[in-house]
Amino acid sequence: MANQNEQKLQAARVLAQMKWPYLAGVLFNLKFVEVTTGELDTMGVDAGWRLYWSTKFVADHTARELATVLMHECLHCMFDHPKRFDALPVSPKSQQVWNIVGDCAINKILLEGGLPFPLDAPPVTFEFFGDRLDPALSTEQNYFKFLNESDSVESQENQNHPDCGSGAGGVKREYELDSDDIAAPAISVAAKGLAIAQVREGIRNQSPFGTPPPEELKRLLDQLSKPKVSWRRELSVVMRPSIGTTMGRKDYSMMRLGRREGAFRTKSFSPRLPAMRQPLPPKVTVIMDTSPSMDRDLLRDGLSEILGIVRAVGASQSVTVIPCSGKAFPAQEVRRASQVKSLDLMGDQSTDLTKGFEAAMMERKKPRIIVVITDGYTPWPKEKPKGVDLVIVLLTVSDELDEVMPWAKAILIPA
Repeated sequence: MANQNEQKLQAARVLAQMKWPYLAGVLFNLKFVEVTTGELDTMGVDAGWRLYWSTKFVADHTARELATVLMHECLHCMFDHPKRFDALPVSPKSQQVWNIVGDCAINKILLEGGLPFPLDAPPVTFEFFGDRLDPALSTEQNYFKFLNESDSVESQENQNHPDCGSGAGGVKREYELDSDDIAAPAISVAAKGLAIAQVREGIRNQSPFGTPPPEELKRLLDQLSKPKVSWRRELSVVMRPSIGTTMGRKDYSMMRLGRREGAFRTKSFSPRLPAMRQPLPPKVTVIMDTSPSMDRDLLRDGLSEILGIVRAVGASQSVTVIPCSGKAFPAQEVRRASQVKSLDLMGDQSTDLTKGFEAAMMERKKPRIIVVITDGYTPWPKEKPKGVDLVIVLLTVSDELDEVMPWAKAILIPA
């Protein structure tokens, strides 16, 4: 019986590969591990890409149905849900809520691809939660949206939703193996990155075999598009002197006194010794308009531009992001692309970005560059903030270009 189940799983993997050949890089890196106890009802995956399967579940379903479940778990790996869960800037975290919103996003892709789910294990979908979740938002944004509905969180955590294992986010489950297990070791970081790169390349090239990748899958894999503004060029006027000095950390400068001068000083001899230069690049703060007029597409474009700013500034300096509508919400620090995707873009029903400027100037380290991402429907400060070298306003509505204050550089984000 066990041999039959294993053969059925292998057949399911082949069927999945025939349906979506571009997913082979992940599919054939999964190590199958049987769970004979009642700790697992269906299938699950861990962060090391070990796929755990319930003996009874596999025995009770066809290879075609199991192929859909396999592809579901593969997409948890493909979207790197464990790492993204760990990067969420909140505490404590709800791994069940994260699993739910991740499942909704994955099942939308599978349903769009016409894949059959087991009748006794129907997929959890966005429609089940009404307006509490939004298919157009990222998994991180839906997570925060769900958390804001405190009643729904408590009610959902009391329900028995399927759990996809630590590969969907959260702590190691009881049935999961240690990462260094001899029989089924976890996949290496390098092998994981190569497999995901192969899947992305396969989706871009669209193999003539199998069925074309669903549009929703392509959208989620490229959720943050390339920024439309050349941030290295726009920030270079202010950043070049600081970056040049930062690059000169291995050189000496007479602008500072050397620490060893005292050791050489005598009554008749007082030398001047240079010191190392170690300044950081200028501080950049982004004020993100989160008012109702900024729809989902505009917010997504704004996140793409923040990603470009983070890359232009470099890892040596974080970028402060202040969501702002009628008031300024708590500032969030981002240094990496994964953190940009996890930004919590809170907002209310009004617009006054002057509050964002006030919040930026109250930061412990004052910004030298302020970037505002908005549609332009807002009042502006009458004067340029003191100590700020450059204010860049990214506009999504061309009619508002003339309303931007003369002390700011206005750039229209092309549609």
